[in-house]
Amino acid sequence: MSVPVASHSRVPSCDCLAHLYGNAADQPDRRRCSPSDMTDAEWAVVREALPVPAWLEGRGGRPEGYCHRQLIDAVFYLVDNGIKWRAMPIDFPVWDRVYAFFRRWREQNLLIELHDRLRGKADGAYSGALKELARRSWQLLLQIVKRTDDTRDFKVLPRRWCVERTFAWPLRTR
Repeated sequence: MSVPVASHSRVPSCDCLAHLYGNAADQPDRRRCSPSDMTDAEWAVVREALPVPAWLEGRGGRPEGYCHRQLIDAVFYLVDNGIKWRAMPIDFPVWDRVYAFFRRWREQNLLIELHDRLRGKADGAYSGALKELARRSWQLLLQIVKRTDDTRDFKVLPRRWCVERTFAWPLRTR
């Protein structure tokens, strides 16, 4: 009679660099339940845009001990709910680790870099798939109003405010 051999290799619950190459697998998983949590599709875009940590490129430092997705979700939760750092719910990593992660990224201008990378993917997104979907599904001709690159001052673009207002209503933002 053969006895099955138990495998002790851990399969990472997340595909962040801290889980794949760091020490994040030692931390408990978190069930995503907050409205501010990233979806898997959003995480795929953000993960691709994240800069490679110094410790992974051999530039020094220790491997990350916390999941990058959980840390970013915690910052989103903080911003979305307007809470204090010390009021972070217990299902996120400890507040001071989240703050250290945020502070390090802010000081190294990685938040600006992440913002610019995401803007490069998200900006003008209405011109591709949405335009084709509107044409195919609803027989609508969608006209995209884009700014010119030579504009330096604020300039009101025709009818763009209607679209932005319409998106703001369901998202409850201004």
